[in-house]
Amino acid sequence: MDRKLHIGIIGCGGIANGKHMPSLKKIDTVEMVAFCDIVRERAEKAAKEYGTPDARVYTDYKELLKEDDIDVVHVLTPNKQHSFITVDALEAGKHVMCEKPMAINSAEAKKMLDAAKRTGKKLTIGYQSRFRQDSMYLKKVCESGELGDIYYARAQAIRRRAVPTWGVFLDAENQEVVQQANGILSNLTSSLILAEEGCDLSALLPALIQSDSFGSWPQLIINCSQMTDSCWRMLLEKENSPLNENHRILRLEHPEKLTNAQQHQWLEYAHVSRLATRCKLIYVLSPAAQETPLLHFLLQSSCFTFQVPPLRERKSDIPILASLLTGHFNYCFSKQIIGFAPDAMEELIQYPWPRNNEQFYRVLQQLVAACSSDMLSGSAVHNALALEKKIYAVSSISAVPKGTLEEITKQVVQSVLAEEKMNKTKAAQRLGIGRTTLWRILGGDKATVPQP
Repeated sequence: MDRKLHIGIIGCGGIANGKHMPSLKKIDTVEMVAFCDIVRERAEKAAKEYGTPDARVYTDYKELLKEDDIDVVHVLTPNKQHSFITVDALEAGKHVMCEKPMAINSAEAKKMLDAAKRTGKKLTIGYQSRFRQDSMYLKKVCESGELGDIYYARAQAIRRRAVPTWGVFLDAENQEVVQQANGILSNLTSSLILAEEGCDLSALLPALIQSDSFGSWPQLIINCSQMTDSCWRMLLEKENSPLNENHRILRLEHPEKLTNAQQHQWLEYAHVSRLATRCKLIYVLSPAAQETPLLHFLLQSSCFTFQVPPLRERKSDIPILASLLTGHFNYCFSKQIIGFAPDAMEELIQYPWPRNNEQFYRVLQQLVAACSSDMLSGSAVHNALALEKKIYAVSSISAVPKGTLEEITKQVVQSVLAEEKMNKTKAAQRLGIGRTTLWRILGGDKATVPQP
């Protein structure tokens, strides 16, 4: 070929701008001559930054495929569009580089392979890890026979940016939530996540904060369950408060733990300072939270609301999570645990997991670390969960406490004090009383934590 290889880009979003187009720009033997995206402005921006001076722009990929001078197309669209666009490109006489995953199921992938064989055009998928030095070296060693007959292999990887939010490789319920989240990324509308403490938000949070508008903004997480008076005053009153900075993602976790007075102060501050016009606000509240000033405001506003089901309502996920975490901790602790006894898995499935994924992760970590065999037994799981029941007092609380009014009041104060880990200031705030009153109710004696 007496000219450079001509490339057409279909899909000018995140992976195109982050990886493909910058890399192609560095190769002297290729040039990008056509760009397609359903958002025309994206295609125009890509053409201006990476294309040839006469690069063409399209919003319909079929029009791009009609151009005879294009040799290769890169398919960089959402996962569910990979197959049919790739097949159309191959049928149009183009070689294809398709982003991973290849397709949404094996049937769609087979259509792509059949089209490549039928047309004689090359099809490759963006499995870049196969070309890493360590991967190629390992393949060379395996093929050389140096390791003998290999009958078992295992590989795993951890994605630091959590679950990809673009595509179909989440369960249907989570995928619906993620698609809803992706639809609001272009504005600063506040988001409300209803989730119990310890729930895994890894699939949802990236979708709320990764966008061209504010994906690079710094994040500030405000944990209201650990808020002190001095920290609260610093946030709302001090000139050097991080809330005074613009272009931040503010995640307010469990603001139902704040007193009603503090919630009113937050709403007033947010209104006066126009916080929602300067920053992206994400509120994470417990679904069981009683209606408070902040929750009432959020539910009445144009806030987008997402509900994350607790782990006890996703029992079918537990075997999969247990298997993934066991593999992870096998690697961490140099173990070779291959699975769970049937009664062990049943105990995990039936336990209510009051602290959700956070508790599940910790329990699995302890079980794997303490295991001395290749199978996690029912007795080991039973003993671990018996301890968890004591820690979190899973047993139901009597609806009507026994005793006199004074005794009942003292029981309530002691329970709140225990929940706040003996922090008298926070307990008094929750109860709406002063520390002196709290001390008087307790009789001036050292408060004891009620036993579960």
